[in-house]
Order: sequence, then structure tokens, then C-alpha cells
Amino acid sequence: MADIVLRDVTMGIGNPNHVHFHRHNQLNLESQNVDLMIQEVNRGGLVESMINDIAGQSGGLTVQPRGAVEIEDTFNMRRGLCRLRFSVMVSALKEVELIVLGYLAGGEAREDGIDPATRFVPVRTWSIDITSISDMTGMPDVRQTVNNSAQFLLGDPNTGKKLRSMRPIDIGNEVLGYISTEQEGRQAGYVGNATADLSNALLISKTQNMDSTHYAKQLLKIAGNVMHDDVTGGMGIEDSISGSIYANSMAEQLVSDNEFFRAMAVATGTWHYKGFEGFTLGEIASVFENFTDVLDDRMLNANLFDEVDNVAMSYAYGATTIIESTAKEIAFLCADLAIRAGLTHVVFAATNNVAEFGGFMDEDGVKLVTGEFMSISDQDPYAINRLERFTQLFKDKFYTKFNTGYEHQRTIVNISVTCSLFGETSVELFFNGDEQTMQNYTNATYYICRTSPNIAGTETGVNDAVNFLNNLREYIN
Repeated sequence: MADIVLRDVTMGIGNPNHVHFHRHNQLNLESQNVDLMIQEVNRGGLVESMINDIAGQSGGLTVQPRGAVEIEDTFNMRRGLCRLRFSVMVSALKEVELIVLGYLAGGEAREDGIDPATRFVPVRTWSIDITSISDMTGMPDVRQTVNNSAQFLLGDPNTGKKLRSMRPIDIGNEVLGYISTEQEGRQAGYVGNATADLSNALLISKTQNMDSTHYAKQLLKIAGNVMHDDVTGGMGIEDSISGSIYANSMAEQLVSDNEFFRAMAVATGTWHYKGFEGFTLGEIASVFENFTDVLDDRMLNANLFDEVDNVAMSYAYGATTIIESTAKEIAFLCADLAIRAGLTHVVFAATNNVAEFGGFMDEDGVKLVTGEFMSISDQDPYAINRLERFTQLFKDKFYTKFNTGYEHQRTIVNISVTCSLFGETSVELFFNGDEQTMQNYTNATYYICRTSPNIAGTETGVNDAVNFLNNLREYIN
């Protein structure tokens, strides 16, 4: 195990928010796109550009909310936040900075500090490779690259619901499980893949899986392989799906691969996470003895920071509307793209309405204007590059489906976003130039371990996986 050192612990406080609702990723694959895929397969195989184009059009979230998200205490309260920053030494020339974000739950109020029984509930993690290099003039420089960005997926903290993981690899395994029972004539009793049951485990999901376009692309790869083998008479459907889900692009980390969790497991002897509710601050301090020395809890004082009442200032969740599901999709997408670009905070507005800018738009048909932003590191000389990468990624990922050539899918979308990875993401939007319909939604970025689009109710998750398979087979046959 690499040497891991706790560098700092930063605490803050969130704001009251509306109750959140589950909405998971789904693939809305239209018949004309399936026909195009089959046509390409008949020509020799699917090309990457076609998969990207169809994924951009067909990825999205369920418009129908799938039940309220359960959380410790309640959403409508100020919540303690916590960031753990570690240094992991890899070699003399390479160091890895590991970040673990989470929120605080439980414990009792104390005048002499934070109750050690307070639990740190992990939400997401990423690492930054810090490498010593030489620039073009031969002068020493440091390159900082974000990698291994992931979210933790947790079950119901109140144990009232059985939630399931809906990562692409889980969908593939659900389908395989259904096929096996189908061949044995007992598919009616199939209750899902046990490894995706979040009552039994803490799982890690790539942050990219929150991006509906990426998610759709992963499922399309499974579909493409099934189509190819059906047309060419190659491997059976089971082997086709198995080959897809165990490819490197779909593989997921184990919790034990995370250096923080590994250090905690080695020290405590606990490697299983059934019913996991987080680590107490006392447990973390016992493993990392400098915890109190590097702790900065000044921002945890609610009296120093005015409360932003998001309950009063934003719309409630739970409606079956495209505007609400789109707002959630944007919030999740920003939470992924921001850290992939190397940002922890970004404010921007965007539109694909040419009329608003006198007919002058960027080449991609989208105008995006940025406000304040914050890089992953202090005094980052390449911060503006990270911002440019974020804006291009967002335009490519989000506006593709609205700027498509299909007439019935051409939609004008105006949005205004404030995204904070250590806080909340506010999304304001309206469709087709009708500013009177503008709505604002606030998504608690620090609850993604509970609200992620990679989480769904048991029955819904299994049904969506099975329907994906059956619809595909119908189209092919």
C-alpha cells in the first residue's frame, strides 16, 4: 500500500433544500436510430462517430420521478460538509493528491469542538496526478491532471427502501441474469442482480456515469455488439454482453482501490460495507493521528454565513415535467464535467437561440458566457484552459440533442447555472424563448451519493434493464 498522508480537513455548511427525488439514467433509443445501427453493422461494423451522435440524442433521465430520496434527518436543514485531502506518494517524480468529499450526520452539539461520534458520509472522490516535468524552454514545471473521478453509491439510510445501482455494468449484468433465468424458464421470478443491491454494499461509480450521453454510449456499445453477432452469426447474446461489460471502458473501481478506504480498512479490519453509514470522525482521527492538527472548521459556524433558503427561492422537486428532469440532468452533468475539466466552481449562462445574439453564434450553434470560476488548485496558471475545456464539453454533451437535425427534436433552451462541488448547483432554465415559464431548481451536490442518476428503486431498475434487452431484440428480429 502506498504511503497516504492526511494534508488537511476542511469543513463547511450547506443550505436548506427541497426534498430530492430519484431519477435514473435511461436510453431512449428511437426506431430510426436502431435502423441506422443495423445498417452500419451490415456494412461491417458500427463507427464511433455514429455511436456518439445517437448517444447525444438518446441519453436522458426519467421524466417520471421514482420516489423521494431518503436522507438522515431531513433535507430542509443546514448540513455540515467535509473535505478530506490526502497526499499519496507514488514515486520521486510523481505524487497523487486524493480528495474525498462528504457530508456530516449524527453526533451531538458541543461547545468544545465536534463530537467524535459525528459521521462522515462519503459522497465523491477524485485524484490529481502531480508530475514534475520540463516546459518548452527546459524550465521545471508541474503538471496537475484529474483522474479517477468517482461517486459513491449508498443505500437508504433509513433502511426503508431497497435501492439498486444502475451503472452501465449493472445494466449488463441485470440483462445477463434475466437471460439465464429465461433459458431455464423461470424469468418471471427474476428479482435482479444481487451485486447491484445497495442494501448489501457500498459501490463506486465513475463520475462520467452521471453524464447521460456517456451513459447512453455505454449501453449502445452493448447493443452494437449484440447486433453485430446477431447479423454475422457470431457469439451468442450472452457472450456478446459479457464481452461488452467487462471491457476496460465499462469496468468500475472497487471500494478497496480507494487509498482512503483501504487505509481505514487496514486499521479497523473492516472490509465489508453492508449497511455502511459512514465513518465517525473519531474513527478517522484514530487512523490519521494528525486529524485535529490539520482541521479547519471555521466555515462550519452557521453564525458566520448567511443562510440561503433554497426551499423558498427554488421550485420543489417531484413533478413529471421535462423542465424539471432537464434541470436535474444539467446539475448532474455539471458535477461531472467540472471536475473532469479541473474546476470546483463555475458560473455560466448558455443558449442555442440565435435571435438573442443578433444571429451571431459559435460554430456549434450555442452561445455560452462564463462568470466566476475556481480551479482545483490555488494560483493555477492554467485555470483559463480548464474553463475553456469545461465550456466546450458542456456544449458538446448537453446541446447535441437540442441542435439535432430531426425537426421534432429542435428545441431552444436557455439556461443559467451556478455549480459548486463543495455546495449546491442551481439551474435556471426555460424552453423555446418563453421566459414566462422559467423555473429554478437547486440540487445539493453534496448528496450525490443518495441522489445519483445511477441509483434506482429495485423494481424499476430491473424492469428498465429487461426492457432494454427485449426492445433491442424486437428491433433486431
